[in-house]
Amino acid sequence: MTVAAHAPRPDVAGPGGRWYDAPVLDIRLIRDEPERMKRGLATVGVAPEEIDALLALDVERRAAITKLETLKAERGQASKKIGAIKDAAERERAIAATVERIRAIERGQGVTRASIAAIKAELIALARRRELFPRNEFVPPDEPPRDRFYRLSEDADHRFALYLNACLPGRASPPHDHTTWAVIVGIDGQEANKVYERTDDRSVPGRGAVRVVHEEVIRAGTGMAYMPEDIHSIHVVGTEPILHLHMYGTSIEHLPNRIAFDVSAGTYQFPEILPAPGRRTKPA
Repeated sequence: MTVAAHAPRPDVAGPGGRWYDAPVLDIRLIRDEPERMKRGLATVGVAPEEIDALLALDVERRAAITKLETLKAERGQASKKIGAIKDAAERERAIAATVERIRAIERGQGVTRASIAAIKAELIALARRRELFPRNEFVPPDEPPRDRFYRLSEDADHRFALYLNACLPGRASPPHDHTTWAVIVGIDGQEANKVYERTDDRSVPGRGAVRVVHEEVIRAGTGMAYMPEDIHSIHVVGTEPILHLHMYGTSIEHLPNRIAFDVSAGTYQFPEILPAPGRRTKPA
């Protein structure tokens, strides 16, 4: 509805006496004060029914805008879900290819310092693809033990088990061995690894003394590789949670002969699982 410009009239003036002098009246004024506008516009030949029809169309228009915005938001959410599905599929492909190459390394070279160094290189290459491991999908718990292991891959016979460890700063483990080869590489965050040697003669069951012989911080793009008999402890340092890949020749749930040392007491024990992380088989 178009209304020609005309001289101001007190009975159709806006708030504060301001006249809405425009070729097309502001719909907000008509919406807010319909009865007053009907009276004023009647003086220039606009029937009240036309105002009612205009307001009805305005309601429909606003409803359509709301629906459009809702559809846009839903489309955005759907796009994010599709993107997440594509990312997860790419992650699965990258993991599967890496694990296959690692199987070939062990099959061809056995378990030696050189072969686990080659395995470490494969895992570092995977960890460098940080877009595959977003923090919002791999979240550490706030409650103790403050870390969570996400199982990314494991063979049916529990060989070649790959995990992502999400852990908060301050988390530490006692010195322990693995009884299988193990490799840890960094995606994000810093984790100090202390390497130990035994100093007792191993003659007394349950007694064991160790001392630190090396310490190294694992961060993004670096890692450490351990033979089955190696002893180490981990200490999450810095201010950011870590995201690190851990791979074991056999899954850590199937290593009953691992031992953990109490340095101050000079003893060791056979914990069921060490460290004792919260377990999840898939990302959040």
